Amino acid sequence: MRSLDGIADVSFVMTCWTDVFFLLQFTEKLKKVTKKRTKPLSESEIIDTFEEVCESSWDDYGIKEVDGLKRLSGAGLETKDVPGVMQGGGKWPFRLKEMCYNYVGNEGEEELYDVFKSKTTLEKFLCKEANGPCHPKNRKLKKAEKDKEEL
Repeated sequence: MRSLDGIADVSFVMTCWTDVFFLLQFTEKLKKVTKKRTKPLSESEIIDTFEEVCESSWDDYGIKEVDGLKRLSGAGLETKDVPGVMQGGGKWPFRLKEMCYNYVGNEGEEELYDVFKSKTTLEKFLCKEANGPCHPKNRKLKKAEKDKEEL
């Protein structure tokens, strides 16, 4: 997984890491679902696949401070084995489920499936494409919006 160190806005860092996390979850599920298929998934299969990911158990995930940044931690993430206290359980499984559905709602199931089919890397989708949530241009826009809200 790519490091997003050096980004000053903690809420933005959290957003980018959760985006990466959910895209990894979606990619793993889509690989399993499409492994032996020769035809593309139907619209209902695409929706079902993303719903299965969002309805997964999020009990083993939470937030951990790593090098001064709040990062998602749990199975399959590089932060899992980093020493520190993880804030998990309680409201976190529900929050992650909601974040998953929000992410799918914002990006769209078919659009995410198209990214998967195109073999576009997560780094390219998230950070290099102009509309990617972690693209430097969007970081500046989100920071400006946050600063404006604080006034």
